[in-house]
Parts: sequence; C-alpha cells; structure tokens
Amino acid sequence: MDKTHKLNLRTIDYTYRLFLRTTDNTYRLNIRTTDNTYRLFLRTTDNTYGLNIRTTDNTYRLNLRTIDNTCSLYIRTTDNTYRLNLRTIDYTCRLFLRTTDNTYRLNIRTTDNTLRLNLRTIDNTYSLYIRTIDNTYRLNLRTIDNTYRLFDLATLCKVTSDVLDTDFQMTCCIHSQLTNSPCSQFQGFGHTL
Repeated sequence: MDKTHKLNLRTIDYTYRLFLRTTDNTYRLNIRTTDNTYRLFLRTTDNTYGLNIRTTDNTYRLNLRTIDNTCSLYIRTTDNTYRLNLRTIDYTCRLFLRTTDNTYRLNIRTTDNTLRLNLRTIDNTYSLYIRTIDNTYRLNLRTIDNTYRLFDLATLCKVTSDVLDTDFQMTCCIHSQLTNSPCSQFQGFGHTL
C-alpha cells in the first residue's frame, strides 16, 4: 500500500477528519465524519477525476466523474425517485430529468435522433417532440389521440406568450431560428441560450 505524501488531520474523537493521500487511490481527498454520515471523495481510481458527495445510505448523492460515462453528472436519491443525469456515452450530451416511473420526464439527447426534445407523461397524453430524424427540425405538439396537434413553429411562437411559460418560449425561439421561422418577440431569449 503506497502511502506516500499522506496527510491525516483529525480531532481526538475522529468526529471530523481529513485524509489527503496516495494509496490505491492516487491523490485522494476524503473528508468525512466517523460514521460517514456526510463525506466528500475527490479521487482518481477507476473514476478518473471523480467527485462523490453523499450520505452513508446514498439517500442524496452527487457523482461527477469520467469512467465509461465521460464527463457525467448524477444527482439522485437511492431509489432514483428524482434524478438528473447529464452525460455523454452512447448518447452525446444527454440530459434526463425524471421520476422513477417516468411519469414526468425531460429527455434532451442526440442518438439516432439528433437534437431531440421529448417532454411527456408516461402515457404520452401530452407530448412535445422537437427533433431531427427523417424530418429535419420537426415540432410535434399533440395529445395521444392527435385531437390537438401543431407542426408549425412560427405559429407556436405567436401563442407562447398567452399559453406557454418562459422556459418553453426560449426553447421554441431557438428551434424557430434554426428553421428561419419568425420569433421576434423572443429573440433575446434565443440569443441568450
């Protein structure tokens, strides 16, 4: 076990202690309480430049690392009830914000569908698709039975101020610019993002 350049700073009862050392984990920083209730790991082992902030039972944890998932960020609870997954693996620049049962989820990714936004409920009762597959920069806002659907970005931008919230207005504007559709009332938001 290589303990070259090891620093152990602690109180007598080990309530709070700091480990800075090179063992199996080169240049590892471990800040924790005796029972590991709260701990911070900054290390390079299997996870090169990994940051792991968590409680003992992993109820709440932040994992920022590069392993199989280059530059990935995980913020989640143990049961994944609420989690944010931002990563590049097979899915370059993918963002997942969802509940365990996927009742409400936001999926922004590039896989087979470059630049796809999928905002929907699990039964697809209300779904929003902004994507490029066979249809370059397609917007599909509809109900599952297609009772109401919209495929026109320009028209959508005209009604956002009355119907949709600011976040979606900005999203709408960006994709409208990509298709050369008018979105003058939200140009500032588009340039900001």
